[in-house]
Amino acid sequence: NYSHWILEILPKIKMYCENYSLDDLDYIYLPKVDIFKKETLSVLGIHEDKFISSEKFRHIQAEELIVVDHPYYYKGTILDQNKNQPTWVIEWLRETFLNYEKKFDCKKNFFIDRSDSKYKHNQIQNITEVLDYLKKNNFISYKLESLSFFETVYLFKNAEIIIGVHGAGFANTAFCKPNTKIIEIRPFLYPNTVYERISKINNLNYKLIQTETLKKNERTNGDINLSLEKLDSILNN
Repeated sequence: NYSHWILEILPKIKMYCENYSLDDLDYIYLPKVDIFKKETLSVLGIHEDKFISSEKFRHIQAEELIVVDHPYYYKGTILDQNKNQPTWVIEWLRETFLNYEKKFDCKKNFFIDRSDSKYKHNQIQNITEVLDYLKKNNFISYKLESLSFFETVYLFKNAEIIIGVHGAGFANTAFCKPNTKIIEIRPFLYPNTVYERISKINNLNYKLIQTETLKKNERTNGDINLSLEKLDSILNN
């Protein structure tokens, strides 16, 4: 997904460039060719005429095939290894993409709305109540898939307070300025701490809201029930 692309796949290209030239690449073998992949690769000078989609071509033959290791995953599960997100990855992302921001009329305080995600986990049951509360406190909600990658960079670079449930959109905290307030919501004992790690690298003001784990029969329209009292307490302190 988006987060893996930004934090793991793009850095592989940086690792490739430490020893080889992008000009020598005839093709790059990709999974599904999404718009954000085209946009990010265009910055690196890799355009569609070099794409081969693994969705269409399940087998390929080449005279030379270069496969780059994962930037930080060495053992155990990827969720455990996320705590080792390297500083150099975040620094490289900032150096490479910040100057390509696309300005648009946006708010500095916003909520990442992932209700349109195809994944059913990390969804808020009382989302209407939460959005009403945030609106009263001068927040706007964004569905990031409706923005271009370059607009997303601008949005996060200029943010002051970002609230959202754990999800791929938080990978964009790589582009935040120091002291941006980040409020991440995730279920209790959910092991992925990668966005907390990015916040530490970027000197962000990170806060975590952990919600109670719901039983299976309680997850009818989401697996998170967010306490507005807890959100209000963190937001106002």
